[in-house]
Amino acid sequence: AGETIDLVMKKYPKELRRKARFLPHCFDPAAYPPGDPPDGEYVMRMLGGLYTLRTPEPFYKAVERAAASDPAALAGVRFEFYGYIETRLKNLIDKYPVAKRAISFHGNVSYAESLRLMKTAHCLLAINAPARFSVFFPSKIVDYLGSGRHIFAITPPGACERVTRELGGTVAAPSDDEAVYRALLGILRDRPASSATPDCGSAYLCSNVAAETMSLLSSVVAEKLS
Repeated sequence: AGETIDLVMKKYPKELRRKARFLPHCFDPAAYPPGDPPDGEYVMRMLGGLYTLRTPEPFYKAVERAAASDPAALAGVRFEFYGYIETRLKNLIDKYPVAKRAISFHGNVSYAESLRLMKTAHCLLAINAPARFSVFFPSKIVDYLGSGRHIFAITPPGACERVTRELGGTVAAPSDDEAVYRALLGILRDRPASSATPDCGSAYLCSNVAAETMSLLSSVVAEKLS
């Protein structure tokens, strides 16, 4: 995205910055199996790895605090984590007994299975490392938006935050426990199940990105031949 170009090109003259282009991640709607979230309960899933500074503890804290402030808030709610989690990060759950009962861990799954799990959840959780500003935009967010489900991104200011907001998702900084708690409370209250602005995701459709790729290649060839 533009944030990445700004970072990579900041040490170069502005003339070179103007030549920089980018292509976004993309998703294929045909790759997602049919499926809907279950009735009668609310399912939030995190799909992806957690390691080093990419910690789930802000989410653990928020779940614990939400249950303490309103025990009914977690009624009928399932929190599920899929993917590799460093042992020390997973074990932090021991500090939060209510969250430990509410959150389940399921290990790695195939990519195809991850898409099915996205379609059959109401809300999809993404967790990034804290930073003052981050150009990091995980491809998992594009997989998430392709499912059409609501996205809850615990992420610092930057590319991931911007795109999630554009999609109508929920955002909180990982360094701000209060913001994560308030964001989770809002989701548990409203229980959103779909993207508020699905049309914003059209830029990441594989057909549109393929067309953009061809246009970019054609312009580069034409420039070289001129």
